[in-house]
Amino acid sequence: RGQYWLAGWNMGSDHPFTGVGFDSYGDWFRRARDDQALILPGPNTVTNAAHNVPFDVFAFGGWPLFIPYLFILLLTIIAIVKVTLRTRAYDGVFVTLTTAWICYQLQSIISINQIGLAIWGWLFGGALIAYEVATRPKSDGDGEKVQTDKGQKARVAAKKQSENIFSSTLVAGVGAVIGLLIAVPPYSADARWRSAIGSQSVEQVEAALVPSYLNPMSSYKYASAVQLLESNKLNDLALKYAKIGVEFNPDHFDSWKLLYFITASSPEDKALALENMKRLDPKNPDVTVQ
Repeated sequence: RGQYWLAGWNMGSDHPFTGVGFDSYGDWFRRARDDQALILPGPNTVTNAAHNVPFDVFAFGGWPLFIPYLFILLLTIIAIVKVTLRTRAYDGVFVTLTTAWICYQLQSIISINQIGLAIWGWLFGGALIAYEVATRPKSDGDGEKVQTDKGQKARVAAKKQSENIFSSTLVAGVGAVIGLLIAVPPYSADARWRSAIGSQSVEQVEAALVPSYLNPMSSYKYASAVQLLESNKLNDLALKYAKIGVEFNPDHFDSWKLLYFITASSPEDKALALENMKRLDPKNPDVTVQ
């Protein structure tokens, strides 16, 4: 894991203002890893995650993403300290939230930024900040200006009007629509791909490789299609999608490796693939080892 962490740090350090992009750690690992990584864990041991959430964030977005991430962690720590200092009795809710958040942060040091785990870190962190605000002691009013009945009524009326315009139901509905627009396309694409593979039909497999809003493509999908077509002796189709795959993502090492090894590749295809494999894995003495 130490080499995975170091590679993530190198990615963020080499691209301090932009990072390498979300979910691009795997494309950059070979270029960013240290020379020592060729000895342990070895030149052919690769990963698509830093196995450390902070380093993943730093690799993805550089300092502009890493600093706000640390700031949010700091806000959570401040909230924990504030509640701890002013609490004089056992608070089961606070203790539970704090324990869960600390446990998540500890495991995030050695774990991947997987959505099923990451959601708990954000949820517990936000809950602790909100809990600190909600449990602040009420002001006794000393030194404060007493409001007139007229002013108080105007304030209440304005608040009610604001709530009517931006009701919690409206906000939740807008959030749900945005969430569906983001979540449905990859889910739909995965379901369509699984169905195509299970059908054992070349036509359905090719149909599942036509990009659209509800069927976004990925390097993994193209690579899987090439392997599937090659294993079924559909060599021309394997070559077709191998070339589409490297055009879709020229920085995906495995796509170039597939183009190099598939049966229908011409000497020119192999030479181009080898050139790009060396570009993407410059420290590896033999990029063709499988």
